Amino acid sequence: ALTLRSFSKLKTTFDEKDAQILVGVRNDAEENEVMVEGMSEGTCDQLYLALRLASLERYLESNEPMPLVIDDVLVNFDDDRAEACLRVFSEMSKQSQVIYFTHHQHILDLATRAMQADLLMIHQLR
Repeated sequence: ALTLRSFSKLKTTFDEKDAQILVGVRNDAEENEVMVEGMSEGTCDQLYLALRLASLERYLESNEPMPLVIDDVLVNFDDDRAEACLRVFSEMSKQSQVIYFTHHQHILDLATRAMQADLLMIHQLR
């Protein structure tokens, strides 16, 4: 969801030194594999955020909720992917508190558009 479905899955494979590595699988007919080194900075951020969110989801399956505190992880996302991520945060907020810090007004604008009003609370510090 964070890459707007440009990647369909992650998998492990082996590099030229026979070390196990993580690759993204493109959502196309050939299922092209992309090594992390071949991803843009924004896509790498989306990958690592997706892994963190997945680990939190797994944790929440058998444990008490704990807050997710995030500081400006969307700075390298384009607006469409940032909005998709904010929708994911909105869904996660139904299970656990999500606290997102930003100093970017356009992220607040995207959040207002992407999230249900009853799930979004904005506190501005000055």
